Amino acid sequence: MKGVKGMIHPFHPLHPLHPFHGGTMGFSDVVESAAEKLSGDERLRSNLTDDEFNPILDWAIAGLEKKTAKAKDKAAAQKIAAKELKRIESAMKGINDLLQGGNTPTLESAAKPLKVKPPKPKIGIRNRDMFIREVLKLFEA
Repeated sequence: MKGVKGMIHPFHPLHPLHPFHGGTMGFSDVVESAAEKLSGDERLRSNLTDDEFNPILDWAIAGLEKKTAKAKDKAAAQKIAAKELKRIESAMKGINDLLQGGNTPTLESAAKPLKVKPPKPKIGIRNRDMFIREVLKLFEA
């Protein structure tokens, strides 16, 4: 994630000094390009603080890494990333929209607009950070 000065945080896997940066992550340049696109899109983060956006971006990057790792070559990785990016952007925009105006919705009310199954049993959401953590789990279910 690009911080205040436009730099990727040193602990982020896309940072050049991170131990997984480079050859061991598969198509890291493809993932990095997608991550930069997500980071720069205000429609995906306008209602979120950086602390709220970071775990969402980490979730997106992890998904992109997992999907592109299966690619046979860079062209295939780019095609996979483009398809995955559409799904991720939709999810991120949905989360951003739900948190507009300082709102903290329930997971049950968020499930339909995000097109995920509501959790069973119901989970009491205490704050926005908890909402973000729990809603990201619903996308993985």
